[in-house]
Amino acid sequence: MTKLPPDQPARDAIRNDLGVTMLVEAAAGTGKTTNLVHRMVNLVLQKRAKPSTIAAITFTIKAAAHLRESFQRGLEQAGITEGAAGFIGTTHAFCARLLRERPVEAGLDPEFREV
Repeated sequence: MTKLPPDQPARDAIRNDLGVTMLVEAAAGTGKTTNLVHRMVNLVLQKRAKPSTIAAITFTIKAAAHLRESFQRGLEQAGITEGAAGFIGTTHAFCARLLRERPVEAGLDPEFREV
C-alpha cells in the first residue's frame, strides 16, 4: 500500500479547490509544478477556464518551458485538444507582453526593446 504524504490534503486542495485563490510555497522537487498542472487541467475540465485564458508566471525560462510542456501533455492526456495556454512564461516576459499590448498608455515607444 502506498503511503500518502502528510500534506496530501493541501495537494488535493491545490488540484481541486478551483474557486479559491491560493499561494503555494514549497521547496524544489516537492511537486508544485505537478499540482499546478493538475489544477490548470481541472479548470479546463470543469469548464471554469479555457486553455487560452490561463496565465501562469514563473521565475525562470527553464521553469516556464517545463510548465508549458507539462500543461500541454496534461491537456492531451485529458483528451483536450483545444490549443495552447494563454500565457506561460516568466514575470519579465509577462510584463513585456503587457507593455507591448499598450505601449502608448505606458508612455513607451511602440518599438521598445528590453535590456
